[in-house]
Amino acid sequence: MSALRLALLVALLLGALASADSSDAAEHQSPSVIAPDVAASATPGVPTALTPQPLAHLHHTAWTAKDGLAGNVLDIAQTTDGYLWLGTGSGLVRFDGVRFETFESLSGQTLPSRGVHALQAMPDNSLWIGFVEGGAAQIKDGRVLRVDREGLLTGATLRRFGLDQDGTLWAVDGSEVLRYAQGKWEIGSAGMPEPAANHPMEMLADRAGNVWVSASRGLYVKPRRSDRFMQVPIPNLGFPGLALAPDGRVWISDAAQERGVLRLPEVPGPDGAWGSLEDWHPVPGGITQPFFDRQGHLWYGATNGLARVKPPAAGALQPTALERVAPSSGGVSGYYMLRLFQDREGNVWVGTNAGLDRFRNTRLSQVPFPEAPAAVSMAVDSSGRPWFSAHEQALFRYGSGLERVDTGVPGAPTYITMGAQGERWLGYRSGLREWKDGKLSLLLPPGLKSWDFSIINLHVDPKGVVWLVSNGVGFFRYDHGTWERFHQRAGVPKEPPVSLGSEADGTVWIGYLRGRLLRVRGDELRMFTAEDGLRIGAAKAITTRGAHVWAGGDTGIQRLDLPGMPLLQARDGAALQGITGIVETAGGDLWLNGLTGISHITAAEVQRALSDATYRAAVTRYDTLDGLPAFAEQAWPLRTAMETPDGRLWFSSTNGVVTLDPAAIRRNEHPPEVFLQRVATPEQSFLDVRQPLLLPPGTRDLTLAYTATNLAIPERLRFRYRLVGLDKTWHEAESRRSAFYTNLGPGRYRFEVVASNEDGVWGTTPAVADIEIQPTLTERAEFRVGIALAVLVVVGLLVRWRTHATARIEQQRLRVRLEERVRVAQDLHDTLLQGFLGLVLRMQAVARAAPRQEPVRTGEELNQLMEVADRLLVEGRDRISDLHRPSVGGPLEEMLATLGQDLSRHHGLAFELLVEGTTRALGRDLRDQLGLVVREALFNAFQHSKGTRVKVTVDYQAKDLVVRVEDDGVGIPADVLAAGARAGHWGLPGMQARAAQAGLQVTITSAAEQSTCVTVCVPDAFV
Repeated sequence: MSALRLALLVALLLGALASADSSDAAEHQSPSVIAPDVAASATPGVPTALTPQPLAHLHHTAWTAKDGLAGNVLDIAQTTDGYLWLGTGSGLVRFDGVRFETFESLSGQTLPSRGVHALQAMPDNSLWIGFVEGGAAQIKDGRVLRVDREGLLTGATLRRFGLDQDGTLWAVDGSEVLRYAQGKWEIGSAGMPEPAANHPMEMLADRAGNVWVSASRGLYVKPRRSDRFMQVPIPNLGFPGLALAPDGRVWISDAAQERGVLRLPEVPGPDGAWGSLEDWHPVPGGITQPFFDRQGHLWYGATNGLARVKPPAAGALQPTALERVAPSSGGVSGYYMLRLFQDREGNVWVGTNAGLDRFRNTRLSQVPFPEAPAAVSMAVDSSGRPWFSAHEQALFRYGSGLERVDTGVPGAPTYITMGAQGERWLGYRSGLREWKDGKLSLLLPPGLKSWDFSIINLHVDPKGVVWLVSNGVGFFRYDHGTWERFHQRAGVPKEPPVSLGSEADGTVWIGYLRGRLLRVRGDELRMFTAEDGLRIGAAKAITTRGAHVWAGGDTGIQRLDLPGMPLLQARDGAALQGITGIVETAGGDLWLNGLTGISHITAAEVQRALSDATYRAAVTRYDTLDGLPAFAEQAWPLRTAMETPDGRLWFSSTNGVVTLDPAAIRRNEHPPEVFLQRVATPEQSFLDVRQPLLLPPGTRDLTLAYTATNLAIPERLRFRYRLVGLDKTWHEAESRRSAFYTNLGPGRYRFEVVASNEDGVWGTTPAVADIEIQPTLTERAEFRVGIALAVLVVVGLLVRWRTHATARIEQQRLRVRLEERVRVAQDLHDTLLQGFLGLVLRMQAVARAAPRQEPVRTGEELNQLMEVADRLLVEGRDRISDLHRPSVGGPLEEMLATLGQDLSRHHGLAFELLVEGTTRALGRDLRDQLGLVVREALFNAFQHSKGTRVKVTVDYQAKDLVVRVEDDGVGIPADVLAAGARAGHWGLPGMQARAAQAGLQVTITSAAEQSTCVTVCVPDAFV
């Protein structure tokens, strides 16, 4: 330790002296030997493959009571359908990777006891259960097949099951070894001591067909071809732990004597002897529940946590090889490891006193730094080895493992890069150093005596020119001994750039935060901005391969060497956000490191997206579920992705570095199996959906729960579903594991659901549920047919009634018109024709008498005849006017006033109209009918009354409307009034008939030789 401290002190002293050197000459140093010794590293040019992922780097997930898992986990099993079953102190639980479901919630049935201590999955997908309170049960598909709690299975806790190669089920309950044969349990402990003195507690069946039992007096085995147990001759052995290694051999642990673990020899034949039983491997920290995974790692419960080690072929387990995780640091859920299990996908499950833990390998392997690094700069040297500089740690390179490099300069470089001639360029806070030919030289710009600023970017172009960015001094160009403050050159922004890259011809690309890219080609400078098609925001990554030039930034990635600088579009737009690392492989694939993880786009997808601006490329994303400890750095250093010559990719993040070999990635081509778990309505739930479901009438809403058994990365599962009979297309449910339908009608439906795995491989055979919703009475076909027929009958009757009503109305209208025309014709006959006939007869008489009388007399008679003719013409005109007069709009009194004034001019009688009450509107039809009746009374008064005046009174009463027509003429003879008409005349009968048709009441009062009053009443006219 003193020598190491002395070396560090010397290094610090040399660094201080270098910083104080004011000359322009470079300082030379020789870096010390790398620790560990690099002389023993692998062949130069090829980094040694990473060792299996350390326990601390495995993806770990823990579930406890807060996640819905109640009780300690005493046993774990996996049935053939992929479900994980947990035996807990509070009951049997099924787990699909996302949801914990108690057995009672699955079937509605209950088990005879809640505490479950032992589980055994059977080839037929059934599960045997051993209870804490004694007894066993067998279940399958959520149903209890049998319960055994009598006879041999009494109140003792059933500790463990075992299934041998012949398919025989075994069990131990602390007092007996039991065997299940021909549908019943029987004692199977032949060859063992009396149960009361032995207490068998654990058992294991190996691949050779041997059955092993751990008891208080030692270890026993029943060979496959034997019916009896024999004791393994190991002295002082009580309750040994049992574990089966990948090679099929059984290991035991001895915690009581602290001897560690022992790999047992093969079971000897009847006359053979046991091999060595003394090659114990001491285990530090104690051991419980030993368990081997398929890679040969021994897992076990150690003092204060979980431990894992790869046992050597011989000798003691090395403490340096031991890996531990402790509950105090969140590495495991509980302090006591109660059961370990590995599922079909390779996940290791640990049941503890506080919950359940899952450990699984990830596609990304973390580089094992001493501490989680931040602000990591990466580079590849000429021999193909990756180098890393971790802020506040040291400089490292990867050879046979991660090796620390001691340059003798205090602190770690803030940035590293490599030159084409094998030189290494290191950016320290004390300045730029070149490491070449075993010498480390300090380089400072002229006039700068010291340097105390971080170098945040370094790049060496193909011509060997070094481009350097410092957060305090500026942007420099170092060309083989000549320094230039490049930010002072005309056309170069003053702000420091954030990314640098170069083409094979020496063209340099420089990226800036404000969405600008500067191209330097010799002495020619050209700035690219959004106006030139740059659409990536801050340009944080520049990478070239051959003629291809890529730039990535805050909002995407573009190819700069193509016309138009096409922007790469992706289906997962978030995958192209915050790109600070770009690698284009020899095959044309793109690997990007950004804000949401590491993204991979195949060469075919890249080419299609570049050639078609509307196409969005498919992206495979790797994130924390794949072992990424954090996301890409967005400040500095920004070269967060690189490739070594062996094709391996390296990605830095804000909390570590990961690597992967693209050629070693195996795509999961097997889609997950999907299960329908239940169909529920608001009233009931159906757990068995294998048979068609008949739902009661009136069912409108359905909830369907489904899942898929992927226990490694269930978060990546995606589902789509449809309800055949309703949906025309599939619904993309993403990770949701339930579907909801509302307002369903009666009929037959089929629900189908499929899922895709973590690599996007979709299943082709859906899980289905056939559902029939019965119709209500009103939804039945016969009811609807009956209703339809009834509607048709009603409609037919209505049409018939309407037709008849229309015909009656039309006939009534025709009859009214005919009657009116008959009346007018009769009036014309009574007045005009008869008057003209009388006029003709009188003219004939005047003509015969003319020769015999005085001319004066003849003239007088002719004048009288002319007056008669005038009267006949007036009366005929009045009758014709009555036939053709159109309906007059406006109030009733206006219509009557117009008519009365017209008649007054022709007949010479005075006309008076009075209105009593407030004028109110009448319906058009009622007004017209009333107007015709009143007009008839007016005609009669003006033509036949022989009076001097006619008076009309319109009386608007509260409910009725009354119209009176009065004259001061000769009146109507009593016989005519009694008969209702004058013989041969039709005026009064026509008026009465019209009034009756319109619902009017007509009253005629008259005194002979005095006057006449016609009263027309409209009852309830304003109700």
